[in-house]
Amino acid sequence: MGVATFGPVDPNPNSEYYGYITNTPKKLWNFADVLGTFKRAFPGVPAAFDTDVNAPALAEFSFNAAEGRFGDLRLGFCF
Repeated sequence: MGVATFGPVDPNPNSEYYGYITNTPKKLWNFADVLGTFKRAFPGVPAAFDTDVNAPALAEFSFNAAEGRFGDLRLGFCF
């Protein structure tokens, strides 16, 4: 499963705070363990974490690469 969120986040898998929203002015989200919450809800499911900006770009690239197309533009939405 891929989990993406607004930042700032810690995208380093070797970090203690990987998968967290870090120091944000949104007080209820400050140091929220986003990825850990999903991993606990879906045990045994492989999970990755990134920003809400990087994840759609990676999906777009991956989809086009799988289709053998490069340079195509498709629009996706994240909620």
